[in-house]
Amino acid sequence: MNVRYFIRTFPVLAVCIAGVSAANAEAASSDWDFSAIVGWAWRDIDGTLFSLSPPLSGAATADSLGLGNSSEPDAAIGVRWKRLDLKFVYLPSRFTGDGVLVQALDFGSGPVIGTTTPISSDIKVTMQLANIEYLVLKRTDMDLGVGVGIGQVDLDITMTPQAGNNVDISGDVPFGYLSGTFLKRWGKFALNLGLQGLSVSSSSTSVAYKSLNIAGAYRFWQREKLGFDMLAGYRYVDFDYQFDDNNSGARSATNLELTGPYVGVRAAW
Repeated sequence: MNVRYFIRTFPVLAVCIAGVSAANAEAASSDWDFSAIVGWAWRDIDGTLFSLSPPLSGAATADSLGLGNSSEPDAAIGVRWKRLDLKFVYLPSRFTGDGVLVQALDFGSGPVIGTTTPISSDIKVTMQLANIEYLVLKRTDMDLGVGVGIGQVDLDITMTPQAGNNVDISGDVPFGYLSGTFLKRWGKFALNLGLQGLSVSSSSTSVAYKSLNIAGAYRFWQREKLGFDMLAGYRYVDFDYQFDDNNSGARSATNLELTGPYVGVRAAW
């Protein structure tokens, strides 16, 4: 073997190998994308917080309880690997108001005795969502993804009547759903449309969930791969849950609508 030739060519080979390794590392790193969102949301609540069927009937709606608007922070994080997109979303809401709790006693053959109780309410509704999507379409100016997710709604209801004991209701309802996302880019601007939903019934329990999220984004800062976006959007959520109460034997139901705008900042890298 020509030693002089090897000595002359080894640095060239080393540079080539290093270049290939760096290119592979850069390609591998470009397969990953991360994002984090911190925002503020204003939400209205509508629908029925809870209702009971006879013999003891009762209902607490957003209108009857006089609930106001919610103004709370929310957050989300996302991880993308090639065409797989994983997202986690945290959406807390809190509503307070003064109204009435409507109740009725139905004895079947006898008269229905109805009562209304003046009451102050503090309602906390927290939604936690996690879903994974596959980008069936991935371009520099457009993404289209479909996937599945799991979620949970946490309810914490405290109602204080003018006389008597507090009414405390708390619990969590897990559920699954299908999801779809469409993203369109125009330079520094982007528009995102997200749909989620599913309806499931099993025995005496049924859960229905649907959500629409529309958001616009503007990329106001960019350095290499790190970028920051200003976000503004609108979210609509409808959640319906019905079950048989084993303690009272009554049919219980919750149907909530949460709607409102939000703003935020997203970091992407």
